[in-house]
Amino acid sequence: MAADASSFWESELEWQAAEAEKGFEVNVIEPRHVGGGMFSKSYTTYKVTSTVLADGVWRRYSDFEFMRDILVSRFHGLAIPLLPDKRVVGNLDEAFIERRRAGLADWARKIGAHPYLRGDATFTRFLSVTGDSEWEQSKKAAATGEGASSSSNPGLARWFGCLRMYPLPAESDKAVAESAALNSMLEDKCRALLTAVDAFLQATKQSVAAMEAIGAAFDSLAKGAVAATEKLGPVHESVKKETMSLADLSAKGHHAWTELLSLSKFADNEVQLFLLAAIANEIGRCQAFSSLLAVRKAAQDAFGRSSVQLNQLRFRQKQYKDKGDAPRAAQMEPELERATKLAHDMNNRLSDVTKGILLVEGRSSAIKRVTMLSQLFGCFAATQGASASTTQTIWKNFLAEAGLEKAGTIAKAQRVIDDLLDTDEYTPVLPAAPDSGFSIAPPPTGLQAGAAPASAAAAAAAASGAGSDGAAGSPAPAPAPAAAASPAAAAAASTPAASPSADEEEDTPAGNDDDDDAEEGDMF
Repeated sequence: MAADASSFWESELEWQAAEAEKGFEVNVIEPRHVGGGMFSKSYTTYKVTSTVLADGVWRRYSDFEFMRDILVSRFHGLAIPLLPDKRVVGNLDEAFIERRRAGLADWARKIGAHPYLRGDATFTRFLSVTGDSEWEQSKKAAATGEGASSSSNPGLARWFGCLRMYPLPAESDKAVAESAALNSMLEDKCRALLTAVDAFLQATKQSVAAMEAIGAAFDSLAKGAVAATEKLGPVHESVKKETMSLADLSAKGHHAWTELLSLSKFADNEVQLFLLAAIANEIGRCQAFSSLLAVRKAAQDAFGRSSVQLNQLRFRQKQYKDKGDAPRAAQMEPELERATKLAHDMNNRLSDVTKGILLVEGRSSAIKRVTMLSQLFGCFAATQGASASTTQTIWKNFLAEAGLEKAGTIAKAQRVIDDLLDTDEYTPVLPAAPDSGFSIAPPPTGLQAGAAPASAAAAAAAASGAGSDGAAGSPAPAPAPAAAASPAAAAAASTPAASPSADEEEDTPAGNDDDDDAEEGDMF
């Protein structure tokens, strides 16, 4: 027996490998609206293309439901994937139809990827029968039992062959209960994770919007600075130069944020494609397993009812025999045979479903769960790493274009961060720019002097002692008496301006140690 089992599984694994090499393509495309008539409702039909028939067939959502029900009833112990949710109201909305199409395509691909399910006779007709009336006839035939026998269904025959080679584990009820508890826990945790990742997705979208606003603000600042310099006169020549530098720096900032924005626009897609897809797929797997557990519960109930019926018939037959009524006892034989066969079939079905749960779906789900989640999470991690590398390059280029030395700027930033972390409580306030001292620059070359205000001219003349003819050292004529000078003005006029002597200017150092230290730590 052990040798037969070994030979069987060796052959079966070779067949599975050969099926995997063949490949099987199936897709759901082109949803099409079909208008209703006086006595019919409008509906949506979908084109299903596959390896079986490349030109495809048209199927409604109800056809997918029928196909899944057939697979559940035939393939005992397999967790048939669930279909996308059904909606009664609003099922013609374009966004809903597209989500449903994607869900149906995912379902069809999963069935097509399963070597046993895709060999089902009715699934083959589902993919190949083109006419509506012919397909309806196929559905009726399948509903009445056509294709339910392993002799006429290649995929089912191979699956039943596997089930017969599996032993029924001891204490199977306890083991199934343990599997159910594990599955329930995983679904709950995955739902909580899905909620958290969805919140992260929304935050990512908000971050992209904020980055758009920052980039636009930098652009506005650059353009505003350029426009402002055009309105400045010659006296503001140095201001114009620095403002143009500000415009140039802002333009570089806008360019950097634009590059970051183009990079970040993929972020929400990466979250959806990898994280959300992985978690949602795992939740679907848990739900399909729960559906299989429900099938087992139904099989248990059916076996219980058939056993009760069989025991009742046997008790009645025994009563007839005890009373000596052999003819009536004999008349019950056909009914007893049918009841015995029904109970035997129900027991086999319960056994097959239990084997599938414990020896196939439980193990394969655990393997697929780790493989799929690691792959999709790994893809997300890889994209984040690539994005981080690109982000680093963007900011490195910005530093170079802005003329900022990378290592020194990083050191300055780190000192600021360290100062914030050293405080008892973090306060998000920008550090003050260090005072580098006040310096006076000569006026711009070629600047033409204009007429100064009267009060300023008088103050300049009084300070220099210039005469009315401009000759140095000539006494100035006495000014005309003011009509009414305020006390403050009189006090200001009588107080000489303080100015350092030549000796004091020579003794004044050009800088100090504090200023030098401040310049080293200045990041602004």
